[in-house]
Amino acid sequence: MTDQLDQAQQFEEQRRSDALRDQALKPAMPFTGNCYNCTDAIEKGCFCDADCRDDYQTRIKLKGINGYV
Repeated sequence: MTDQLDQAQQFEEQRRSDALRDQALKPAMPFTGNCYNCTDAIEKGCFCDADCRDDYQTRIKLKGINGYV
């Protein structure tokens, strides 16, 4: 039983490490003055609201699933 717990712990640590590495490798989205989703003018951030952010993230995720990213 202890071996299984050790293996599970090692797997979880590796998964967490991989996720942190992947996050660090993602390019940062620079401020452009326009919403990345609808292109409306904004004063700060990357999106004009949470709906645009969610739409953008969904679209990017679907592109990745379909092999476009």
